Amino acid sequence: MQKFIARSNVQHFEKLLANETDEARRRFLEKMLSEERAKLDDLMGAGGLSAAPQHDASSEQQ
Repeated sequence: MQKFIARSNVQHFEKLLANETDEARRRFLEKMLSEERAKLDDLMGAGGLSAAPQHDASSEQQ
């Protein structure tokens, strides 16, 4: 269940980040996204390999 929640949070933060233009809010979302990815990595036992897909939402805005 924790894996599902972490994956859902990653997807949610990526979606929010893709459309956010306020720099302070973007930094907050990037921090939250990073924390959720780390949590998911721990839950998956990845040992440093990301279990969550790395998505660069900033490139979508260009």
